[in-house]
Amino acid sequence: MDRRLGDKGFTLLEIVLVMVVFGLIFGMGISVWMGILESRKVGVTRSILHTAENCLVNYVLQSHTVPPAAEGYTRWCLVKDAWGNRVKFENVADGEPVHARMSTKELRDREGVHPGVVMVLVSMGPDGRQDYSITEEYFDFRKGDDIHLYVTASELNLMLL
Repeated sequence: MDRRLGDKGFTLLEIVLVMVVFGLIFGMGISVWMGILESRKVGVTRSILHTAENCLVNYVLQSHTVPPAAEGYTRWCLVKDAWGNRVKFENVADGEPVHARMSTKELRDREGVHPGVVMVLVSMGPDGRQDYSITEEYFDFRKGDDIHLYVTASELNLMLL
């Protein structure tokens, strides 16, 4: 293009290139921001699980029994995770008195194996689907996006001392 000394402004090509660069920068910023929001939701959900755990522990302290599960959810501690899903409650010793030989299972997750688990609080995570499995011997949280918090029999017995 032939530019004269007095011409001012940008060509259409220059404007389009600047818009493409801004679009790329904006797109990368949005993806980083979404990752930050998702990690904050995981942190909020962990906090919610601890709140529900405290509620269940108060039940144990008052009744000296493990709270019974009501269709996978607890009647006493109705809470929702950061994605709006109800927190699920799994237990092994459904309504059992807290004692040294109460029913327990192993819990397996990405951090290892945890023996003597009595209760598990579960958020189904961002997808809202149950990704963990339960067998006669253990809870398996090694795959999927479910977030869990567990309570062992020894923890419950220590609380009642």
